Parts: sequence; C-alpha cells; structure tokens
Amino acid sequence: MQLVFFGSFVLGFLTRTIVLSENISKAKYKFDSKNLVLDLIFATMLSLISYGLIERIAQSEYLGGFLAYLIFVIVFIVLYLLYFLAVSDLVFMSVPVLPLFVLLAVLLTVNVVLLIFLGTGGLNLWGNNVIYPVSNIVAGLILAFLVWLIVKATHEKGMGSGDIYLAGAMGLLLGLSMSFVAFYITILTATGVGLGFALYKKKLRGVPIPFVPFIVVGIITTFLLWSDLLPFVQQSLNLTFLR
Repeated sequence: MQLVFFGSFVLGFLTRTIVLSENISKAKYKFDSKNLVLDLIFATMLSLISYGLIERIAQSEYLGGFLAYLIFVIVFIVLYLLYFLAVSDLVFMSVPVLPLFVLLAVLLTVNVVLLIFLGTGGLNLWGNNVIYPVSNIVAGLILAFLVWLIVKATHEKGMGSGDIYLAGAMGLLLGLSMSFVAFYITILTATGVGLGFALYKKKLRGVPIPFVPFIVVGIITTFLLWSDLLPFVQQSLNLTFLR
C-alpha cells in the first residue's frame, strides 16, 4: 500500500506538467517555486484518493484476491482520468477531448461487460456501493441529455460540450441514486466556492470559474463515501428512495 501511495503522490505531483505538455512522452518537470505548492496540493489530493480506494477495497467483504486487484486498477484509472480532467480545467478552463473519450470508453466497456455477465443484477464493491450496469447506462443517458439541454438553453455560457460527456461519465460510474447525490454535492460546492470567490473579487458577474473540478469532487466523494453518505441523505434529507 505504501508503494501505491507513493506512486500516486508522484503521479499527482507531475499531473500539471503532463497537462501543460502537448506530448506526454516529452513532458519535463520545470521547477517553479510559485507552482510548487500547487503541485504538492495536487499530489496530496491524488494520494488521499488512492488511499481511500485502497481502504474501501481492503474492508470489503465482497472483494478478494485477483478481483480486488482488478477492481483497484480499473477504478484507479477512472478516478485518475477524472482527476486529470479537473486539473486540466483548473489550468486551461477547458478539458482535453482524448482523456474524456478514454474515460467514457472505459466506463462503457465495463458496464457492457457487467451487463453481459450479470444482466439486471449488480456487482457489490463495498458497503452499500453496488454497481448496477442497467442503472448506470440509463443514468448516463439521462444526465448527458439533461446537460445537453442546459448547454443549448444557455448557449454554452455556463457549461460547455465537455460537461455533457462528463455528465454521461458520472451516470456510467455512479448510476441513478449516487448520481443524484453527486449532482447535489457538485451544485453545493460550486455555489459556495463561486459566491466566496465573487465576494473576494467584489463582483458577481463575469467571474470565470472552472466547473469540472466541482463535478469531479461530487463524483469521487459520492463513489468512495457512499456507504457513509447514504444513511445521512436518507434520514436528514428524507430521501428514502435512494439505495
């Protein structure tokens, strides 16, 4: 676990450099004291994500042996791609197409494979976190369509085409119930940070804020902490229909 944690830290530290490079094979880290703190923050965040994933899998009563390693690899790839997109949006205020399509391809492939082998059943990961491929595919289509409507209605002033694909990825990973909570977390955090930043800038309009990081925060938080979040949202928010 220490090796994975260290590897995640290094990968997180170099992510901004990879994002800034047009060719990953030619990416070279340039020391910049102004960005060192930012890179350390990125590294710490990815390390915490990998640590949380390892802890969940280790405590799972459903996963073991080769399946546990396979789940870790697949999920880590998905979470890192999400993390990469968040960093890209922070740096450029846009997301690259290739990682986004790779993310969608991985999630769609996993759900199709699970649908073939499990049908309408689900794959238990840990606690209350169960992957239902049918729910995931339906959620992906619904969320992508809803965001598409928002993009068309706002003429891409608030959200862009990349958000459509990312919303689809949210559904493909989380399914209907978890996507509902993830979207709630996304709006809550985006509103809070947006208002705080607007007050800091002393203006409410024309303040550019990247939206993808908030979507990613909602997705990763919900996916890793669903077992803890579900009882809270069921009781505190009276959302008993969530499973």
